[in-house]
Amino acid sequence: MIAARDHIGIRPIYYKKDAEELMFASEAKAILALSRVERRISNQYLAGVHVGTIPVDVCAFDGIKCLKPAHLLVIEDTKVLPPTPYWNLSFTPDFTMSRYDAR
Repeated sequence: MIAARDHIGIRPIYYKKDAEELMFASEAKAILALSRVERRISNQYLAGVHVGTIPVDVCAFDGIKCLKPAHLLVIEDTKVLPPTPYWNLSFTPDFTMSRYDAR
């Protein structure tokens, strides 16, 4: 199975893998609605709030991950492979242009 997040990151994909199953949804609350999922705030998330920057792949809840924009999540048998990028924005500025040409 393959899960892919859009390249801009408009629609999130949250996922949780434990010993028995893989859960994924477009909102973390859908995973938290399952009675077997423990509801605990993530220390990594709290640290990000304290510092003022939260990584794009960190979820507010412990054990739930968020797939980065333009990344694939590949599931083979019972194994979740590390997320891999499928698209990368590249920009090479042209410093040889004059101000007139740049207008």
